Amino acid sequence: MKKITLFFALLFSILAFSQINFEKAYFIDNADNRTDCLIKNVAWRSNPSSFEYKTDESSAIKTAMIKDVKSFEIINQVKYLRSTVQIDKSSNDLDHLSTVEAPVYVEEQLFLKELVHGKASLYKFQNGNLVRFFYHMGDGAIDQLVYKMYKVESINYRYNTAYKQQLKKNLNCAEMNGKIDRIEYKEKPLTEFFINYNNCIDPASKQTVSKTNSDSFNINIRPRVNFSSVTLKNEPQSLTADMGSKTNFGVGLELEYVLPF
Repeated sequence: MKKITLFFALLFSILAFSQINFEKAYFIDNADNRTDCLIKNVAWRSNPSSFEYKTDESSAIKTAMIKDVKSFEIINQVKYLRSTVQIDKSSNDLDHLSTVEAPVYVEEQLFLKELVHGKASLYKFQNGNLVRFFYHMGDGAIDQLVYKMYKVESINYRYNTAYKQQLKKNLNCAEMNGKIDRIEYKEKPLTEFFINYNNCIDPASKQTVSKTNSDSFNINIRPRVNFSSVTLKNEPQSLTADMGSKTNFGVGLELEYVLPF
């Protein structure tokens, strides 16, 4: 059993490694200079604070730090923007819930993942199980959309869903206001809302939407032909029995699960 577990662990590591590539990208430094390069795409689950890059296929690998980079993008896939923001990092772990309803902010410099860029823009920060969404209007400041789970008694908890009031106040479009109360604090519904809002206020406005990493399950059918033959021998009596040969046809299935990160 241990050998089987080790085999699959090694196989998973090899498959995961094989999906990591240096891909066409660029980054903007503190002096607003653009460097076209190849960035190592590790499909970050948690937002990075640095990234590896090469100026071309044959060059040495370098590391760029958040303090030196304003933004970076893997072309047509994902873009990160550096911003100093107020973020609430209150835990959602039931054993470590805050007893305060209001968010407790700390100031941090982060790479925020751009989900929607337009007149209203949406960003995401994730660190393990901590997920926070941010937004800004035009050239305004980037603010967190407030969502917090907190404890009211030893066995009871509630949710601060102030993000819905923020959307109603700041992203005001008559066609969509009735839908805000049903929006979950998740990437897909918030992304759809921001896209629809931008279209609502100006159908001709330009906006960009990041590519969403998604898992996939692939099935490949593998037909095969088996040739088999059996010959029996009894050495002491020098007897031999040829059972003949047979051709069998079969079908095999190859299952592949591709993780989103």
